[in-house]
Amino acid sequence: MEALLADAEFVIMSVIWMFVQLIQIYCKNNAKLSIIIPHLIKQPLRKFVEQFEDGSILMLKSDIPIIDQILILLYHLYPKRVLRKNIYKALPGVSYKTISSTLSKLKKRRLIHENESGVILSRLGIERAENVLNKFGYHTN
Repeated sequence: MEALLADAEFVIMSVIWMFVQLIQIYCKNNAKLSIIIPHLIKQPLRKFVEQFEDGSILMLKSDIPIIDQILILLYHLYPKRVLRKNIYKALPGVSYKTISSTLSKLKKRRLIHENESGVILSRLGIERAENVLNKFGYHTN
């Protein structure tokens, strides 16, 4: 079963890669695309995050610092914004107060941006999340 899943992921990633190449050819010099495209072709973060058919998400690694869990979660969902309530749901057993204070720290460090549509990583946040993932053996480049 694991081998079939790996094969399916390879096929999906290959199709996404071809699609991204076509987008780059037809949409040259688009600054927003240069930020989004690397996230379209990133490897799935199955080891860290699980996303369910209803769109809900769950952080699987609870043995790492909350700040790193949130960064990985936001990295997984980038370039989508995530509502705070969905971050709370993705981190069961972590108090609202802890998550809220961690998000405040991330904002203060300019690692995230938050508005009424939700939370998203900044470029600094993407870099920090990639460093965290690299620390756990996930290669982002």
